[in-house]
Amino acid sequence: MDRADLPAVAKTTLETLLVLGRVFASRMRCTREGAMPGHYALLAAVAEKSRSLGELAEHMQVSAATMSATVQTLVGRGWVRRQRSDEDRRIVTVSATPAGLEVLKEMRHEAQMLMQELLGSLGPEELARLSAGIEILRRVVEAPSAAAIGAEKPSGAE
Repeated sequence: MDRADLPAVAKTTLETLLVLGRVFASRMRCTREGAMPGHYALLAAVAEKSRSLGELAEHMQVSAATMSATVQTLVGRGWVRRQRSDEDRRIVTVSATPAGLEVLKEMRHEAQMLMQELLGSLGPEELARLSAGIEILRRVVEAPSAAAIGAEKPSGAE
């Protein structure tokens, strides 16, 4: 392979990630009534630390209104709680509840089991090659330059 193959590799990688996302979303809806990938991502974000609605919206790249609605759904399920700042009443932080942390733990386990199921037919050599490729992909997307690229607006988007 050489640099000329880059567009095809990029296209295949993106298509594969999208299919994998759909598979996980479908399984999540089947195993946990009404759970969506965004719920998992939100729970994972607030499990690390409490975050403001604005931080969550930016982190998940959605509007504040969309984030507020998603948070309200999870508040209703008892998975997260909202808290107004004592210093600035305009600021609302969101944190995971013990029930939310348990749901996140279960979702992570279910996702790992699905991945094991999907990879179960691979032989040792294919697993080693896949693992090496995933490590490369992780290194690329976690690099500081990837964050800068992701923050850029597409041309024509104002």
